[in-house]
Amino acid sequence: MNLKKWFVAMAIALPVGVYAGQPVDINNASAGELATALDGVGMARAVAIVEFRDEHGPFQVAEDL
Repeated sequence: MNLKKWFVAMAIALPVGVYAGQPVDINNASAGELATALDGVGMARAVAIVEFRDEHGPFQVAEDL
């Protein structure tokens, strides 16, 4: 499964995870900060988010996760 498809699957599986934790700047947070602040996001997923963000540019809205 490529990274883009994985992110789409995660967006469908965890739509509430972004809202349930502490506020976090998804465009500047480190993987560790994302893993800590976002419910349902562990370190592996947080690393993938940062890698995707670095490759494709900043997210426009939280739903882009």
